[in-house]
Amino acid sequence: MCCRLGKIALCVALLSVAAPTLAVSSTCLVGESIIVGEGWAARLSANGEVVAYHCENSICLTDYSTMPPIEERIDPPDLASQRAHHHDLSADGQRVVYLGPDGITLYDRATKQTSVLISDHYDGHPKISGNGLYVAFRAYDELIAADSNGYKDVVRYTISTGALELVSVSSTGVQGNEQSGTTYQGDQGFDISADGNVVVFESVASNLVPSDDNDYRDVFLRDIVAGSTQRVGLSTSGQELYYGATFPRISGDGNIITFSSYNHNYYAEPHLFAYDRDSGSV
Repeated sequence: MCCRLGKIALCVALLSVAAPTLAVSSTCLVGESIIVGEGWAARLSANGEVVAYHCENSICLTDYSTMPPIEERIDPPDLASQRAHHHDLSADGQRVVYLGPDGITLYDRATKQTSVLISDHYDGHPKISGNGLYVAFRAYDELIAADSNGYKDVVRYTISTGALELVSVSSTGVQGNEQSGTTYQGDQGFDISADGNVVVFESVASNLVPSDDNDYRDVFLRDIVAGSTQRVGLSTSGQELYYGATFPRISGDGNIITFSSYNHNYYAEPHLFAYDRDSGSV
């Protein structure tokens, strides 16, 4: 079994290189490990208690808050021909958002209810805030009537009300003149803080902040409460990066944003940067 300290099961999800078997290894000194199941694309809740992973066409969950662990499985309506995939967990592991056959879907473990949040005009993987109240994702402009730039944008969805808010805009509400939320490899180019009020995203747009002249994608931070957007994908001297920035991630408290950049040498290995909102430094 996994080692436990208090109520927290200190387990780290690892994928085996030799075979698609999900192993959960503890951080305890005795070095115990267990196999939770056959699967891939593991996600670990922020409290360290719940592991979610793909298992065939479904999403399997293992909850280590009690012993023996609780096993759950989220199946699509037609298991033979449909898939549930691209999942993400709230911090307590009680809510799971994923792509199902009918769209962006939410599974609430407390109520055992499954709800389709967005059924059309979405693109790519959803992310749920740590508090389980918001979902961020990429969307086409048909989803929001006011979205008229003709590009993919980052959107925040409020689960309790169904409200949609365009995130990838300037501080004055100007929409981007290019797509947002997608990395140069087509991956998930956005992230959301635990309280859901701060979203970081990358964008090819050059009109979200003044003096964006590098003609490359950059990383931006949208403070939804303040209604402000700033570029955080900068060099350590505060200058724009020659080759821009990509792959943004944000800490749960919304204070640290990490991103990658090739800086001045596109053919070298990319550098990893961290922006501190409290100090304003990279």
